[in-house]
Amino acid sequence: MEAYESIRTIKGIGEKTASNYEKLGVFTVGDLLMHYPRDYDYYGDECFIEDLRPDENSVIIAAPVSHANVFRKGSRSLTSVYVQDSSGRIELTWFNMPYISKTLHTGVKYIFRGRVSWKGKRLVMRQPKILTKEDYYNNRHRLLPIYPLTGHVTNNSIKKAVKQALESVSFPRDTLPAPAVKMYGLIGHKEALNKIHFPNNRAEYRQAHKRLAFEEFYDFLSKINAARKRKKLNKTGFIIDKQQFAEAIEKILPFELTEGQKKALSDIKHDLGSGVAMARLLEGDVGCGKTVVCLLAMCMAHESGYQSALMAPTEVLAVQHYNFFTEALKDTGTEVILLNGGQKAAERREALEKIRKTPDAMIIGTHALIQESVSFSGLGLVITDEQHRFGVAQKKKLQEKGIITKETPYGDTPFIPHMLVMSATPIPRSLAATLYGDLDISFIASRPVNRLPVKNAIIDESYRDRAYTMIAKQVLNGHKAYIICPVIDASDNIAAEGCIEYTEKIKDYYNEKKIYGIRVGMIHGRMKANEKEAALDDFVSGRTNLLVATTVIEVGIDVADATVILIENSERFGLAELHQLRGRVGRSDLQSYCMFMVSRLSPEIMQRLSVLKETNDGFRIAEEDLKNRGPGEIFGTRQSGELTFKTADIYRDADILKEAIEAVKTLEG
Repeated sequence: MEAYESIRTIKGIGEKTASNYEKLGVFTVGDLLMHYPRDYDYYGDECFIEDLRPDENSVIIAAPVSHANVFRKGSRSLTSVYVQDSSGRIELTWFNMPYISKTLHTGVKYIFRGRVSWKGKRLVMRQPKILTKEDYYNNRHRLLPIYPLTGHVTNNSIKKAVKQALESVSFPRDTLPAPAVKMYGLIGHKEALNKIHFPNNRAEYRQAHKRLAFEEFYDFLSKINAARKRKKLNKTGFIIDKQQFAEAIEKILPFELTEGQKKALSDIKHDLGSGVAMARLLEGDVGCGKTVVCLLAMCMAHESGYQSALMAPTEVLAVQHYNFFTEALKDTGTEVILLNGGQKAAERREALEKIRKTPDAMIIGTHALIQESVSFSGLGLVITDEQHRFGVAQKKKLQEKGIITKETPYGDTPFIPHMLVMSATPIPRSLAATLYGDLDISFIASRPVNRLPVKNAIIDESYRDRAYTMIAKQVLNGHKAYIICPVIDASDNIAAEGCIEYTEKIKDYYNEKKIYGIRVGMIHGRMKANEKEAALDDFVSGRTNLLVATTVIEVGIDVADATVILIENSERFGLAELHQLRGRVGRSDLQSYCMFMVSRLSPEIMQRLSVLKETNDGFRIAEEDLKNRGPGEIFGTRQSGELTFKTADIYRDADILKEAIEAVKTLEG
């Protein structure tokens, strides 16, 4: 049996069963062996009833003291029996298993295993298994795999299939270099697969986990290392080294660049004039001024006679960038072109024509920039904003649209556009250097000096009136406010505020309170592009001063006089996302406020959100979010693509990651 063969090669798996396995992403024998347990069941020693603890799986040896009773609860049946040992008695209950009553006999000892929980002021054991002596003593002190499941595929069927595959499959030579296996005391790949599925004890599990996690890290880092080496060979004819125009624009900006902005701009200037295609990540917290650095880089491309393109993840953000650029470059004669999916046909045709005919234009758009109909003319610099919102293929496609070959005195020369990707999702420096090793990285850690830290509060329903009063006070003082809802429509299935219904509710609230002068707007992802643009324009201009929104405003929206934000159902969001939303305020020298509304102030919720109250440092918040949620959304396409680890975790396995980094450096340079 070979790893690449169909799952149907395994005895007992026919066409129908194979289709169920496919729902788990298991198509081949190799896929099955990499379908690792999500957890393990541990059969511990039996204990006395008086020693049982709630929320634990426990084993007792006890005898029924009466006949089991079967009750009806609606459409369900409940079977109940009291059992006792020498230390006490406890009630056992089973739902929809009335036949249990016929298998239990008074005075006969049985081995029961189940989860203990409170029922009022006493403990009960719910849905316990009745084990034979053979079942219990054969499995005691062993780790039994619990697999991710889907309909019609049971845990036992996966166990049987995995055992058969492990016994029959042919394994190629070890995938890791022998020096790495020896250097870090790793077990072999086949042994690791056996022990990850069926460890006899926790020590064996740890051996298997270390080997497989190391293997995943090493493979990922090796690919990153190869990409970094290839990048050095990406010679380009796009030499962008003229700086006078950028320096002139910098001088007329109404603020001075921070040291972080200056350092990042210096890094970019070096790359643009190096003759090697830039591949750089500009990493910075919300509100640190990445867009200004981007503007000045595009000014250099313009003066050097080349086009530049900035791709934003939403039309709202693309329009905001376009407005900022046109205002900053007014009276300079620079062509700034907007292209997005929401434009009318005539506007789109005009934009496409300008892109074809203006070789030094600055082009700002959305995914529309990578469509076949877009033809660039000397695209020397491509920039993606909020890089985690784009797939690897999308960013690559934008860069590839500008690749050309020209005949020069040195022969045919490739002209590969320089690439800059920007992210406001802070990542600890050491981690970023590992995960984005194929990119050079510039960090902007500091915010402009005139920005005051946002004041934060975690509140529940009892503070709602005070929250609305706070919003009214800020708005009536001439400022603006946001209220964020997690969903567009309220639903009976989801306990969360809906943006559309909430907009009417907040209008009614202020009318009933006779608080006038609050003009409520709304924006959400289901609105058409022109409707979203109009809603944002109304808010920026002051025609509305309270904007009820979904997370469509999470990325990059910059309204300087917005000073307060209320985030409903904050417990439903990740910490990094909450920090991004909070970043919509505090974008001027005005004191700003953020209120995190939660459904209940439980200790668990307070503990998770406390870091947001303690700090406005996005790097620290991102680290906490990674610990709580794993890489997930934070690394965008790196998590859904290159960073899809089956068993490794960048935080839990930090020591293994460090060893893998050392191994790649030592063995591959």
